[in-house]
This record gives sequence, structure tokens and C-alpha cells, in this order.
Amino acid sequence: MKRWGVCLGIACAIGALLFTAARLAGQSEEEQPSYLSAEACAGCHEDLAKEWETHPHARFLMAAGREVEGKGCEECHGPGSNHAAGDIKAIRNPAKMKPAEEAALCLRCHRRDFPAQDWHAAAHGRARIACSKCHDVHHPPKGSKMLRQPVPDLCFSCHPQQRGQFRQNAHHPVLEGRLSCLDCHDPHRPPTRSLLADDTCTQCHAEKAGPFTYAHDVALGDTTEGCLACHRSHGSPHPQLLRLAGRGLCQQCHLDKITHNPGGRCWQSGCHVDFHGSHRDPRFLR
Repeated sequence: MKRWGVCLGIACAIGALLFTAARLAGQSEEEQPSYLSAEACAGCHEDLAKEWETHPHARFLMAAGREVEGKGCEECHGPGSNHAAGDIKAIRNPAKMKPAEEAALCLRCHRRDFPAQDWHAAAHGRARIACSKCHDVHHPPKGSKMLRQPVPDLCFSCHPQQRGQFRQNAHHPVLEGRLSCLDCHDPHRPPTRSLLADDTCTQCHAEKAGPFTYAHDVALGDTTEGCLACHRSHGSPHPQLLRLAGRGLCQQCHLDKITHNPGGRCWQSGCHVDFHGSHRDPRFLR
């Protein structure tokens, strides 16, 4: 009898485990979220949906020719059935994700704009700046490229020091609206020099690009920061956006000439006039 009791107990335990497993499996199937539709989302989020209808995201995601699972809202927020059933937290909120997770979500579509490795190597990516810090993905954007604010105000919200530099006597005309931060900087790609491309300056200043018979290695960027070795890119108290006035500029590199022609100038009214490069003299003399 004792043996039968043990067997019966084991059988009951196994039966209970099987019943529990079946119940959990049934719950799992019931609770597994499913996709609804963007129209279902709009039923509760009516005000947001009206704004989103005019957004570039909506025009792309809701295009008639697109056939994807969870088309529209649920492509970013995930299946919404449990959320709609009353579990308010059962939805993916990109704004509450870690920046790297949010970037991975955005890059599912935007990988055609720039590879993921570019973003993660870029200064903004390495600084853990979330995409939604700059871009508004729901409301009508206030700037181009779905930006939360127009450039340069958006950039200055994190870079106030640069706003002050643009107020110096000599400056690039960014505050005047004739030049944009995005004309020189690519916030999504790896920096070469402060997010600048190698040929950024010569896109506008083509006459300084050469090629020259005798090139100034500073201008080429072979051993220094290129143009930024002599110039301040945003603004400067000195004409031509120079870092330093007079001989001090050249003596950043040419310390061996510090006692040469004291009081004289190296360039412009001095002797070395073709300081970007020359076709006449390897020392850039007149």
C-alpha cells in the first residue's frame, strides 16, 4: 500500500506539473501581443494622430505600397494588442530607451542614410546622444530633417560656446543665415576634425585647395589639423578668422625662426606671401 501511495503521489505531482504547464502555455498564447493597426492607435491617440498625419514619418510608413507587419505606429512601438486591452505599459517607448537601443531602432530604416558603424563612431553616437534629442518623430518638425528646432538654435542648445564665437568680429555668417552648421558638420558620421570632412573648407575656398607646385604641409593637413592650425572655424577677434595675430601664428610651428627678423611680419606685408602654397618658391616668398 505504501508503494502505491508513493506512486499515486508521483502521478499526482506529474499531473499537476502537466496541468500547470498547459495553463501557462495557454496564458502565453493569450498574452502574446499582436499587431493591430495605425487606425486602432489613432482611436485613443486622436490628437497625436492628427499631427502625425502631416509628419514625414507618416508619409513614408503609411505609404500605400508598403506591406509590412505592424505598418505605421507599431513598427516603432511594437505590437499594441495588450496595450489596447488595458496594460498601458505593454508598449515600446523609444523615448525611454537607452540611446544605443533607440539608435538601433531608428537605424532599421535609416541604415540607407548612413551605416550603423558610422553612427556609433560619430561624436554624437559616442556621447550617447539619443536620436530623439534632436529629431521629433511625432509632431510637425520645426526644422528641416525632422529637427526639433531650426539650425543653428538646435545646435546651440548643447553648444552655447559656439554661439559666442559667432558673435566675434570675424565670423562665418551662421547667425545671419547665410551658412548652416550642417554645411560643415555631419552629426551622424565619424569625425575627421571636429565632425569636419577633409575637404570642408575648400568646398567654399577652392582657390586655397591647389594643387600647388610647393604646398604648405599645414594646409594639406599632413601633420596638423589642416586649416584649423591657423584659423578658428567659427569666429575670431582677428581678420581672416586667425587663431593668433602677426608672427605668433607662424611661430606655433616655426620656433626656430622666433629670433628671425624681430618686429617684422612673416606674411601679407612680410616676405612669405603665398602661405597656402606657391608655384614659384618652396619658401613661399614673393
